[in-house]
Amino acid sequence: YKTKYLELKQTGGDGITLTTDNIKSYLSQDNTTLNARNKTIGTIDPNVFDQLTILETIYLSDNLIITLPDKIFDQLTNLKAIDLYNNKITTLPDKIFDNLINLKTIVLDNNQITTLPDKIFENLTKLQTIYLNNNQITNLPDNIFDKLTNLQTIYLANNKITTLPDKIFEKQTQLQNIYLSNNNITTLPANIFDNLINLKNIDLSGNNIITLPPNIFEKL
Repeated sequence: YKTKYLELKQTGGDGITLTTDNIKSYLSQDNTTLNARNKTIGTIDPNVFDQLTILETIYLSDNLIITLPDKIFDQLTNLKAIDLYNNKITTLPDKIFDNLINLKTIVLDNNQITTLPDKIFENLTKLQTIYLNNNQITNLPDNIFDKLTNLQTIYLANNKITTLPDKIFEKQTQLQNIYLSNNNITTLPANIFDNLINLKNIDLSGNNIITLPPNIFEKL
C-alpha cells in the first residue's frame, strides 16, 4: 500500500500541531502505520491516537516535539514500534508507555532527555530494543530494566552517564548487545555482567575507565 502525505504550513517557531484532522494524511491505507517524519510537528493533541487502536508503527522522527501528553499512547495496545528520533524531548511522563504491551522497539535517539522515570518501561515485557543514544542522560534508575526480560539490545552511547547501578542488568538474560560508548563512566561494578549469559557485544569505548574489576567478564 502507499502512504498518503499532506504538507502542512508551519504555524510558528514551535511547529505545527498533530490533530485528529490532519493525522489522516499521514496514515497508511490500512491505518496500521503513521509516517509523520520531518513534518515540523511541535505538539500533539492528547487524543490524537484514541481511535487508531490498530496502529502498529509510529514514525515521528525529525520533528520539533519537546513534550508528549501523559496518556497519548494509552489506546495503542497493538503498537510494536515507536520512532521519536531527533526531536527535542527533555522528559517523559512516568506512565506514558504503560499500555504498550506489544511494543518491541522504541527509538529515542538524538533528543535532550536528562533522566528517565524509574518505572517507565515496567509494562513493556515484549520490548527487544531500546535506542537512547545522543541524549543528556547522567544516571539510570537501579531497576529500570527489571521487567524487560526479552530485551536484546540497549543503545546508550553519547550520553553523560557516570556510573551504572550494580544490578541494572541482573534480569536481562536475553541481552545480546550493550552500547555505552562516549559516556563519563569511570568504574564498573564487579558483578554487573554476571547474568548476561547471551551477551555478544559490549562497547565501552570513549569512557574514563582506568581499571576493571579482575573477574568482571568471567561469566560471559
